[in-house]
Amino acid sequence: MMLVKETVMKETLWGNLPSEILERVLAFLPVDSLIRMRCVQRRWNELIANSHSFAKHHANFSPHSRWFMLFTRHMSCFLAYDINCNKWHRVLVPGTPFLPNQLPLSTDSGLLCYRRRFVAHKHQQQEPIELLVCNPLTGSSRQLPSLNAMKIEVLGMVCGLEADGAAYRIFTVANVSTLVGGSCDYEVILYDSVTNQWTTECSFQSDETWVPRPAIWFQGSFCFLSQSETFYTLQFYDMQQRMWIEHATKREQFFFHNNPFLMECQGRLFIVGDTLQICFQILELVEEEAEAEETHRSRKWVKFDVMPRSLYLDYFENVNVIVAGNGNFIFFQTQGCERTLMYNISHKSWQWTSDSGVVSQGSPYTGLMFQPRIGAVA
Repeated sequence: MMLVKETVMKETLWGNLPSEILERVLAFLPVDSLIRMRCVQRRWNELIANSHSFAKHHANFSPHSRWFMLFTRHMSCFLAYDINCNKWHRVLVPGTPFLPNQLPLSTDSGLLCYRRRFVAHKHQQQEPIELLVCNPLTGSSRQLPSLNAMKIEVLGMVCGLEADGAAYRIFTVANVSTLVGGSCDYEVILYDSVTNQWTTECSFQSDETWVPRPAIWFQGSFCFLSQSETFYTLQFYDMQQRMWIEHATKREQFFFHNNPFLMECQGRLFIVGDTLQICFQILELVEEEAEAEETHRSRKWVKFDVMPRSLYLDYFENVNVIVAGNGNFIFFQTQGCERTLMYNISHKSWQWTSDSGVVSQGSPYTGLMFQPRIGAVA
């Protein structure tokens, strides 16, 4: 009888692996494992954070995930719910410039755009607008040139419009002056990461109020909501033609008790808000059949689903609610609840996540969807 000698793997094996092999091994790990591994060994930290070849391997081999990010005013990190593994992460990476005095505004493809909060001095009339972009997983960051405006009303960002896929653009509707009678002068100002410059695309006057939510990238346009009295209107700005597209949707007005939330999920556009029927409704933007003489199909909002009344009354009535969605899920978070309600679009089902610990960290004030990418560079 032949005896097989048991082989024991030496502890020094991983430390002596060539970088090319180590990169390919680590590239199969999910992002949350890489975050923990960065704190284990200096070599691993350097490889994960700075190796371009590793970033490419990880983008090809690692399972893609989406996170629901929660921010509080008393945290130097953020909480992120990983849909793939049904788990909350407390993300604090050395070198990340995110601090409690930053206001997260928008995300796309692994990058986060945020604004530095500013405390005005006694005789200072206008607050400087300082925007920053970072990859919160690696610490890659960039401070953008100052924006000359009184206030940013709407902001959204999109990555990958250029051939190399690395460039990004930031879209803003900025208030540049207030007129007599309540109207304001506005400008559409775009930032291009390739030129590192802001460009004014157009200017206009309006007396509408802009809903303070991120602009959503949808079918080549940024879309967002404006408000006139108690009604809301969907607006589009086409990035290729660099113009407003008023024919793209009926200016159908709808009513919500509080500012609703706009989101893109599975290539479809949804709006979520609490209505006078005392419940949260989910509406979807759908195309209507075009008439024979029409050159463009009009669009309208139709009811997709409604939150069960028992859930609304027990957890979401008369409280501030954070709503965000992307992919197959929409998340609902209240300020006093450790768990987050998750809605599955495909199954039209509702379920709770595990406890996040967010209440012990301070009340959440905003939430964003995030696609973690190690290789995203600010």
